[in-house]
Amino acid sequence: MRLSIAKDVDGIEDLVRVYAAAKEEEDAATNRRLAAQERLATAMENAREKTLVTDYSGIRIRATYSRSETPVIDGDKLKSRVGAVKYRKYCTLKPDRAKVEAALDAKELTPEDIEECVTIRQSKASIRISHVTEESEE
Repeated sequence: MRLSIAKDVDGIEDLVRVYAAAKEEEDAATNRRLAAQERLATAMENAREKTLVTDYSGIRIRATYSRSETPVIDGDKLKSRVGAVKYRKYCTLKPDRAKVEAALDAKELTPEDIEECVTIRQSKASIRISHVTEESEE
């Protein structure tokens, strides 16, 4: 079997190299941005600051910290805690959060049944940068 190497048609190989270089620069910039975002988020979290306003390149910018939390029900723990019959009543292939919450409201399940089965999943902290106008500066 013989490998065929494409001929450089109208400078396409040069375009591939330019594209590859730009992609490397983009990846490096993304890695720097994500590292800076993580450091800034940690600093803002430690300082208990949600919003900071500062100057950058002659314009006012705002950095806003955000992080969300999502409760995650461990189906295996819930099944062993409440039994298979109750488990099938509130769960399909995985626990149905709305049905479990309704069962809690109806007192069919207790908070103790659920508390060992739920963990809080945090998203990565993120920072949003926006331009500040005189009206929105607070």
